[in-house]
Amino acid sequence: IYSSVTKESSAILIVKGKSGSGKTKFIQTIRENIISKNDIFLEAKGSAVDSNVPYQIFQILISQLFSSYTHIFENHSTMLFENDNVLYLQEIFADFKNLNTANAPLPEFKELNKSDDEKKIMIFQGLAMFLSQLCKNDDILNLFIDDIQWADSTSLELIHYLSSHLPEINMFIMLAVREEEQDINYINSLLEHGNTHEIKIEPLNQEYIPTFINRILGQSTTFGNEIYNWIFHNTLGLPFYLFQAITYLHKNEILYNENRSWHINEDMLQHVSFD
Repeated sequence: IYSSVTKESSAILIVKGKSGSGKTKFIQTIRENIISKNDIFLEAKGSAVDSNVPYQIFQILISQLFSSYTHIFENHSTMLFENDNVLYLQEIFADFKNLNTANAPLPEFKELNKSDDEKKIMIFQGLAMFLSQLCKNDDILNLFIDDIQWADSTSLELIHYLSSHLPEINMFIMLAVREEEQDINYINSLLEHGNTHEIKIEPLNQEYIPTFINRILGQSTTFGNEIYNWIFHNTLGLPFYLFQAITYLHKNEILYNENRSWHINEDMLQHVSFD
């Protein structure tokens, strides 16, 4: 999937799974092992509290872009101000107001009694034009949006717009969504675009619980089946909760290391439940 982006074609990766299944860790692994450190990587997280704030997700992304990648604007300031949409962007994104370092002449602002929908299109077009300028070199623009199910509706519309209007630039959009709270119609609408892919992160089967625990503990350890059954029952095989359970047991000295070997106090374990 990612190699297709390096060939001047944008792509979207939708990572879905239950809460605690490891979606965010999966994206982090992509960033650490696949994405070049020289590429642009921006991330935002949907919030139920801010889900009604227009452009909330892109406010975060644009703010990161301007604060962390200031060097890339040296060659793009003038280009941005060659289109009429920039003033609409400045109304929404405060960072754009400080971009005119080249003192390029601003376009004439013609309101023309535009409706809210018309203004929205101008903003979408302006941002798409800006991103396309940033990606004209070999750099890849990577956007990671976690908990997309809580993103504001305007940001969701903008993601959909970008997915269909930027087919030939080096942009990789990664979206993580809780399967139990996803908007299936929205996800399906994204999947209609040619280079959109979906990966589902499943909970671990019970047979893999011992291996996962060994990786957390950093050594090969064998516990009784009753202990593995207890851990699986209380975490349902979800990696995040598995890690939290092991951390809790160790913190409360139910899981302890003695003579370089790990042990679990089964009597104390019987009084613990995460239900």
